[in-house]
Amino acid sequence: MTSGAYLSAKSKNDIYTGEVNEIKMKAAVLPDSLKADLSEILKDKGVEEKLVEEMVEELSKNKDAMVNLAISLGVEETPEDPKEVAITTGIYYILGALPAILPFFIGYFFGLDTITIAIIAIAISAIISFVVGIFTAVLSGISIKRKAFENVLIIIGATMATYTIGTLAKMWLGIEV
Repeated sequence: MTSGAYLSAKSKNDIYTGEVNEIKMKAAVLPDSLKADLSEILKDKGVEEKLVEEMVEELSKNKDAMVNLAISLGVEETPEDPKEVAITTGIYYILGALPAILPFFIGYFFGLDTITIAIIAIAISAIISFVVGIFTAVLSGISIKRKAFENVLIIIGATMATYTIGTLAKMWLGIEV
């Protein structure tokens, strides 16, 4: 769960950074596009159209101010509804656990040995983590290869740590499942 929480927070930070970089790039390359985006943001916030035109025209004289306002108004840092976040997190944790747990149930019915089942579960988790890394990289504008492999390495590292702790508990405490 710790690795899942870490990857979730890291992905959110990557997406936030990607959105901020996109706004900065627009200011440098396509300032008129940023002005249009800022106008839409202000209108969505309930500012009158005439006032929006005046504000954006004045802000366009100071690119840093325009960028900072677009970032603060247009890039969502934290989800607004904690209940929605809790429900979404719970659903994703359950969905995230299924690929790692289902092979053990299926393997039990087919008589597979525990090591084979564990390898299948780790492989499925790594593949899913790899795919999620690709989506996150595309959304955040960072290296697809780097993000996908970072996700896989974190999942495999967490798996190895868990397996090591379980093995040590078995050896030192005589606990077997």
